[in-house]
Amino acid sequence: MAVEVKAAEKWQKNHGRALKELASAGGVRRCFGVYRGKQTLKDGDVLVLPCLQFLEKLHAGEVLG
Repeated sequence: MAVEVKAAEKWQKNHGRALKELASAGGVRRCFGVYRGKQTLKDGDVLVLPCLQFLEKLHAGEVLG
């Protein structure tokens, strides 16, 4: 699993570049982008979540499980 956290309120395509490279190389199975925005997004293999939503999923065991 890989996580990239950004302080931005908008997720930009280039934010998840390293995550996408890891996923395409087979280095990780799950990739998360975390940002201060409000929408859940899908950026290639990267699931992009607002910070609070990511923390809720982490607490519920949905991230590491």
